[in-house]
Amino acid sequence: MKWLAGIPPLPAFGAGLILGLVVTVFSDGYMRRALASSPPARKGTLSQKMVRAFLLKYVLDVVALFLVYRNVTMLLGVAAGLSVSVYLQVKRAQARKRG
Repeated sequence: MKWLAGIPPLPAFGAGLILGLVVTVFSDGYMRRALASSPPARKGTLSQKMVRAFLLKYVLDVVALFLVYRNVTMLLGVAAGLSVSVYLQVKRAQARKRG
């Protein structure tokens, strides 16, 4: 297998996956805290804390992807790590809908 930027493919994917998971855990934790501490808003609106949490999440996602964009294997790992939170949120929503 060809190495990119001096990093073997499997460790590069693993490093990217870990980076993506760290960013996901941090941004999801921040978002949960913002949701818990935000005052109830009118129906159909979001509080300023939630808007800031969403913006921070997307900025962190873009920064994490930008840091590794030259190494495709690591980029795929980061993308997989960032998508874990979406997968877990869908599974939680499905479980709540059933139960």
